[in-house]
Amino acid sequence: MVPEPAPAWRKLREAWFFLWHLGETESKQPTPEEFDYFLSAFLSAARSVVYKVYFWSGERWKIVDDWKATRTADDLKFFDSMTGLRDAEVHNEGITTIREQEAAPMRPSFDERYSTRFAALLAAGMLGETTVYIDRHYINLEADRVKAVPACKRFAALVEDLLRYVDALIAKGDTSPR
Repeated sequence: MVPEPAPAWRKLREAWFFLWHLGETESKQPTPEEFDYFLSAFLSAARSVVYKVYFWSGERWKIVDDWKATRTADDLKFFDSMTGLRDAEVHNEGITTIREQEAAPMRPSFDERYSTRFAALLAAGMLGETTVYIDRHYINLEADRVKAVPACKRFAALVEDLLRYVDALIAKGDTSPR
């Protein structure tokens, strides 16, 4: 049996690592560059998965093209747009992320470490809901403006699907490395 393309799986784990950091960064108040750094690292790692598949297979575009034939037109457009973003980030002008603050209602909750007085105020309804503002990051894909973190999650899922496709070929004995 042919071994799996392990470097590609390692790169996918790296992409998921940076994706996790993207989500964490968005949940706090990052510096403008902090989110962009993690986005750039994520895109590079995710795109590297595809390059590792090319290198591993020795067939260059064939395996990826065969996989693409199994995807919907919407998936292909999205995949190519995200790939284009990565190329713009690495080879051209970079990516412009759009930051917007989104209002998020927040109600205090009781925790045992709080004082009895706080718990009483909360129970009496004297401490109401407050609004906090969370930064949301958007990217432009073709003519669409989309939330960056969900778009990256979708891209990572597509790249993972590509690797599962390769694994299925290996299991059937339909392909071999260079």
